[in-house]
Amino acid sequence: YALLVVEGAFMFAFGQVLLKGLSYVGGHKLIAWVAVCSVPQLFLASWIFEHNQLEAIGAASTTVWFAVFYMAVIMTAVGYGLWYRLLRRYELNQVVPFLLIEPLAAVLGGVLFLGEQLTVTIVIGGVVVISGVAVIVIERNPFTSQK
Repeated sequence: YALLVVEGAFMFAFGQVLLKGLSYVGGHKLIAWVAVCSVPQLFLASWIFEHNQLEAIGAASTTVWFAVFYMAVIMTAVGYGLWYRLLRRYELNQVVPFLLIEPLAAVLGGVLFLGEQLTVTIVIGGVVVISGVAVIVIERNPFTSQK
């Protein structure tokens, strides 16, 4: 599974570099085209690997529909629309460090909205990851680092 996580991170980074080259296309147009290209693939995968989809849709609660609305409108249309706007206006290395907020928001959202437990292990892991990325991302002044 770890290899899949690394592969996913690599593909996301590669995609962001490619999207930077499409800066003439607006963020919402990119989201629309991603939807147009991905929906048929997702329907096919659902048809092959899942069963009783129509019954699940009919039995979905209000909470499930709220989650679908949140993921479709807030997270995807608004979130990625803003993200692509940032990519269009700024250099990639100026924008990507803000992705460090994503795991923090995910952990806080899990604690606040889902009642998950915030353990010492999660906090230590988060500090290690964010510190490691900060060491890589923060630019060093070449005049102060010389001996």
